[in-house]
Amino acid sequence: MKNKKLYVIIITLSILLVLPSMVIAEDEEFISEIVSGLLYANRFIISPEENLPSVAITHDQNDNRKITIVAKSKNDIIEQIKYAKKIVKEEMIDFSVSGTELNFTRGNKVTITHTFEEDGIYDVFVKDSNDNQMTYTVIAYKDYPVSIGEVSRGDKQISFVVKSTLANITQVKVVDSNSFEDVVELSPAREIQINCNKDYGTYKIYAEDALGYKKETSFTLVDENDPPNVTINKEDGNNRSIKIVAESKTNTIQLIKYAKKANKDERIDFATNGTEIPITPDKKVNVSHLFEEDGIYAIYVKDAYGKANIYTVYAYKDFPITIQKIRENKKTIKYEIISNLSKIVEVKIRNLATLHEEPISINQGMDVVIEYTVPDYGSYIIQAQDELGFINEEMFSITDDIKIVTSIMVNTMPSKTKYKQNSERLNLEGGKIVVVYDDYSTDIIEMTDKAIRATGFDNSKVGENTITIEYGGKTTKFNVNIEQNI
Repeated sequence: MKNKKLYVIIITLSILLVLPSMVIAEDEEFISEIVSGLLYANRFIISPEENLPSVAITHDQNDNRKITIVAKSKNDIIEQIKYAKKIVKEEMIDFSVSGTELNFTRGNKVTITHTFEEDGIYDVFVKDSNDNQMTYTVIAYKDYPVSIGEVSRGDKQISFVVKSTLANITQVKVVDSNSFEDVVELSPAREIQINCNKDYGTYKIYAEDALGYKKETSFTLVDENDPPNVTINKEDGNNRSIKIVAESKTNTIQLIKYAKKANKDERIDFATNGTEIPITPDKKVNVSHLFEEDGIYAIYVKDAYGKANIYTVYAYKDFPITIQKIRENKKTIKYEIISNLSKIVEVKIRNLATLHEEPISINQGMDVVIEYTVPDYGSYIIQAQDELGFINEEMFSITDDIKIVTSIMVNTMPSKTKYKQNSERLNLEGGKIVVVYDDYSTDIIEMTDKAIRATGFDNSKVGENTITIEYGGKTTKFNVNIEQNI
């Protein structure tokens, strides 16, 4: 690097000495522009790739605004880490004059945690003692950035406010029960009011912002003199438990049934099929039901005059899509993606530094295996979506100094080791594991880290329950106690 700087200085001085003898006086301003350009170029000389700092940035599992930055340099000291908020992802920050500096102890390897005070798109800038520099883009948000909220409702009209805390809303579409898509014409903005004038029926409204974050919600326009109006809500913390509110202004709710469907398009003949949910007939009925297994269910509601409505419910104990690493070898990763409810229809890889997104060709199915070779070292997100619209994603980092995990063991037990039967979910807060690598180095990792997979938790039976922790292809176990819920 020093030789390169010396080379540029020599060239600059040479031009300063030679140019005056080559041009007339009127060209002095032109000479000044050339010299300024050379000095500017010298200031932003790009280091050889092998000298660039290696940086990995991960989000906290419970707070997307909280990040951990790990910056390493093979030969130099990490000297400066800054961040700056951007208006749009394309904005370029000049960190020589902008940015907020983070405090840390300088060294060849620096680990620092920072929490952004507000949602936004941020650039994180890292520089070492030899002026090697790298910039990474981080998207931070407290709550999911895209939201759809109902504003008003009429006989055949409903209005929504669509918002994004990070970027402009770029697409909104309304889909009916026949999968017909009505794309809404809009001028991109952070907040947009959408007015839907539709016939009676059930619809889904989809929204997407400029960063690719998506949201969907369902709504039903019902003729008050026709089928009963029904709302179905899921209980917090238990997605298999639902609450059904069925109401008719004129007629008595007489029957509520449910049936599991093989796929979302299957039609159930409730005249001969379905399991009845016991109710007390009334104009307004409130009833709760717990599904015993994951699945797609149809809920049938009929009033005393035979007018009926059918609703679809997706029930699952754990989030329906899981993404699990099978193997990592240099720049090539292999993942298995499984859905409990429907086919995986789309897989994408997104580079966190450039935000470039690449679709991965797959054979659609409930169990999909993909193999992908990244073009550059860095941090990436693998995102999978099923045909029901559920989306899950996992972050992975590829570095040029990959270490192989040889074993893991429990370092600190989680703060919570006792659970009430059938009422509490697994909580790994406070738990830590020791990771041993093939070079005999070790790391202490929180059990809440996204790279850790915990299985085996079952609070349905009283007694000792064994939890398996998996990281880097290795496993360790610990026990928790399930106590009777009195």
